[in-house]
Amino acid sequence: MTGSTKLGGRTADDGTPPTDPAASSTLAFDAGILNSMVGDDPDVLVEIVTHFEQVGESLRDELLHAARETDAAAASLLAHRLKSSARWVGALPLGTLCATLEEKSALAGPAELARQIAGVVKSMDETLMAMRLWREAQPALTPSPRGDDF
Repeated sequence: MTGSTKLGGRTADDGTPPTDPAASSTLAFDAGILNSMVGDDPDVLVEIVTHFEQVGESLRDELLHAARETDAAAASLLAHRLKSSARWVGALPLGTLCATLEEKSALAGPAELARQIAGVVKSMDETLMAMRLWREAQPALTPSPRGDDF
């Protein structure tokens, strides 16, 4: 159940240009990190990833709104909320960019703030795509004994 999905648009590990998004050398999501945190129950892993995807989409939209409004305080708060969760689920590059945004947004001018937010949003997009690819490759959820799957 461990594994990772790589995205980012650089070269593949063997030095050749990637032929598909999953071949890039930038690690957007490493399911092995999540696995080490919660164990290898596939249902739990898929549930956590699905929840992160849902919350991540919302935070992505809020970050874009903060960029449009040049709201450094909101951007910093959103980055703080996302940082630890991203690292915990195995989205380390996203967590690192969130830490930078949280730390530097207050002193950033409008153009720099927009650039930082754009970097976080791009990383979020790569992470969400990597998670979707990973999730789609997992076996179907085991039906709950009561039959009341969410």
